[in-house]
Amino acid sequence: MLDTPATLLIAIQHQQAARYAEAETLYRAVLADDPDHPHATYLYGLLQLGTGQTAAAVENLGRAASLRPSYLAARLGLGRALLVEQQPDEALSSADTVLAQEPGNAQALFLRGTALSALGRPADAVPALREAIIADPANAAAHLNLGNALADLDALEAAEAAASQAIALDPALIEAHVSLGFILTSRARLTEAIAACEAAIALQPGLAQAHWNLAVAALLDGDFARGFIEYEWRKRHDRFRHDFIDLPGPVWTGDDPAGLGGQAAAGPVAGRRLAQRGDAGDGPVTAAGGGRRQRLAQPRVHGQPGLAEGQRQDRLAAATAAGQGLVRGEGGGNTNDWVYRWCFLLIYGEDGQWRGDGHEEWHS
Repeated sequence: MLDTPATLLIAIQHQQAARYAEAETLYRAVLADDPDHPHATYLYGLLQLGTGQTAAAVENLGRAASLRPSYLAARLGLGRALLVEQQPDEALSSADTVLAQEPGNAQALFLRGTALSALGRPADAVPALREAIIADPANAAAHLNLGNALADLDALEAAEAAASQAIALDPALIEAHVSLGFILTSRARLTEAIAACEAAIALQPGLAQAHWNLAVAALLDGDFARGFIEYEWRKRHDRFRHDFIDLPGPVWTGDDPAGLGGQAAAGPVAGRRLAQRGDAGDGPVTAAGGGRRQRLAQPRVHGQPGLAEGQRQDRLAAATAAGQGLVRGEGGGNTNDWVYRWCFLLIYGEDGQWRGDGHEEWHS
């Protein structure tokens, strides 16, 4: 007869040592002997959650919670798995179930705040996450998620403080460095933003979001050579990479930089595919799949060492006004035109020459 307590203890030791196949074999043996064993079902669900089998984890963790309704750990595990499965409404329900039985449960408060953020309710998420931090001040992820929710509310100073505290508690928390870089960019503190993005990349060199955020900060800082190279990482982002397609057309070698600011500007875009349009009359046109395009600089802009702080602030203010007009649907014209105007203002300022007639030079 199977010694269930001893078998589960050995399975847990395997799981803690990352011997997942051995642990799974033992959990399955226990469940074959007793299919309704709530603790074995819970532990097996946690193993599945930790190894990316989230759909199966939802099933087992939900079953464990059903087998023993007072099993709060199973309910919390189920909530985490539901968040990964992008079911934040169900995750919120799991958190509320735990809090109904244990109002001060730090993990449930954290789960609740995180689920509310995922549901697009940052104003409701902030108090829940603050309660979670009071209950467990050392929870770096709670500080990170609080910072993200505050950023969604445009409370950028408080958001920066929360993200910085997350990093202080856990310097290896990559997502905190990424968020801090985004927040600092939003505050026009671009040198610090670049450093934050670089810290994230040092921890995980292939993280597309960190490279993408670095691209935005570098472009705003006037470092177009680096910015355009880093901007290519947007095509590797899991959420957006399917939006991009390969366009037919010749590959530009960079040996004809006319209208692109000189040979120094050719390097970052050499090798790109171009969609040539001869009737434009003012230089070649490059197009990007998925409609994500960025206007090339005029010669006077290329090669600038960077922008003075006042210039950055002016451009951010002008871009913010344009963006608010876009949100309100002001100004007429099509949405794409307004988006391009917004990006143009953000990088080049109001003194740039925006024609809006489709004859601009575009960078993929």
